[in-house]
Amino acid sequence: MTTSAAVRSYTTPGGTTGHDVFQYLDSKKFFPITRQIECLSGYAAIRKTYLDQEVASTAWATLLISEIIEPIACSHSRNIIALNIATSFINANFSDRLTVELIAKKSGVSVRKLHALFSENLEITPHAYIIKKRLERAMLLLRASDKSLQEIAYLTGHADQSAFTRCMQKNLGLTPAQYRRRNRHTS
Repeated sequence: MTTSAAVRSYTTPGGTTGHDVFQYLDSKKFFPITRQIECLSGYAAIRKTYLDQEVASTAWATLLISEIIEPIACSHSRNIIALNIATSFINANFSDRLTVELIAKKSGVSVRKLHALFSENLEITPHAYIIKKRLERAMLLLRASDKSLQEIAYLTGHADQSAFTRCMQKNLGLTPAQYRRRNRHTS
């Protein structure tokens, strides 16, 4: 008899068989019945007369916690990686014509998931993050360079000088020319 067969044929003092327990847990989708759980269950059933209760409880608790936490941790890690890819892609390409769809594709997540990642972790939308990065670079160029407003607009991914001016006015309350006059050569 195999280990999992031993567990599945085991009958508890209350009359429930191992098979019934597995079916119940499988039907509730509390956690998937993995090979590791079957093996530990089999070990517990075979060694039930020799197995110290404290050792068994510790083994079960450890296994259950790892089975529950590991997918969450892996999912969290994947999400952080996707967010890092997205922000790095934006930081490297903010002067290009970027769409949220393109950023999501580069990050390996859906548009909806990308929005959720930005909202949960940065408290900002992907589009607002792009604007923020464009404005940060524009402000640096306005302070530290003699480039024309039109050239700065182009270098920071704005369609034209008018769009650049509207963006700064909306987000900072200043036009690019006003910002430059107030912050010239201060880093």
